[in-house]
Amino acid sequence: MENKSTGKTILIIALLLAVIGLGGYIVYDKVLNKENEEPTKTEKQDGKTMGTEKQDSINYLFKFNSSKVLSSNKDLKYSLSQAWSMTGININLGDNQKQIKISVSWNNLVDSNLKKDKYDEFVVNFSKEIEDIYIGTIGQDETGTIALFIMEDGSIEYIPIYSSLQKSEFKSSGQVSNLTNIVKFYTASAWIEDAGGGHITVLAQSTDGTLYNLEDYIKIK
Repeated sequence: MENKSTGKTILIIALLLAVIGLGGYIVYDKVLNKENEEPTKTEKQDGKTMGTEKQDSINYLFKFNSSKVLSSNKDLKYSLSQAWSMTGININLGDNQKQIKISVSWNNLVDSNLKKDKYDEFVVNFSKEIEDIYIGTIGQDETGTIALFIMEDGSIEYIPIYSSLQKSEFKSSGQVSNLTNIVKFYTASAWIEDAGGGHITVLAQSTDGTLYNLEDYIKIK
């Protein structure tokens, strides 16, 4: 009887050990699977986030299409052109996103009427954050040089560079009316076929791909 009882006890203990071992394995397996699944979930979440950011970026990478230019002069033709740079002047963000610093090496300016043997730095503050800075030209020479700024809300502000140099004073001319959701600028040659001549202008592109000829919106002189 004692041997029988002992055998039963051993059997029960073995069964308990087996159950405990199985339970431990199940718990371990779930924990392991959870750990393995979590990075996958994170990767998917990250992938979704990255995918969304990538898609947002793609939405802004438009190709230049002259047929999408809106202009008061319907006869004008357009082609991409090199942006004109004005030697002796640099524009960079200042101490924050709402400020720019304009450095002028007067002696390096091309126009002899503006040359001075000095160096100046001007600070211009804006009420909105700046998303992009672009220097272009509207017209046929450097007197039409303009600094353009895409603001955080997709609006445009600008500073006419040449007249600002003449006054030794730089400030924003304010927001360009009737233009919103701007994401990009292009410098373009503009001309009328069989008319000869031509000039340089800046085109502002909105999120729907439309191009606006800024000479219709900004008067430099």
